[in-house]
Amino acid sequence: PCLEPKSKMAAAGGAAAGPRIGQGMQQCGVGISFTQEESGDIKISGIMPGSPASFSDTLQVGDVIVKVDGTALVGKTQQEIVNMVVGPPGTSVQLTVQTKYGYPHVMTAP
Repeated sequence: PCLEPKSKMAAAGGAAAGPRIGQGMQQCGVGISFTQEESGDIKISGIMPGSPASFSDTLQVGDVIVKVDGTALVGKTQQEIVNMVVGPPGTSVQLTVQTKYGYPHVMTAP
């Protein structure tokens, strides 16, 4: 099942997301939480153990998400970004992140 349904994420006011697996019409994420800095940067603040993000070995707390499915996040609200990251169970999402060391990379999570 999904770890965090979309409705729970929106109600919590945070950006935690679970893996995009499960049954029914729930909306799921990839197992990250993030914060929106005053600068507008979207920083990964947590990675849920056992989630697709934790198995990627590429995402780290402190990385900045710059794109979701090729769409730049500049000017997006935190809720708009949550809506971009979550999706139907069994689908994939592509995150483009910049590491805290300045190296950009792309990660696709099922």
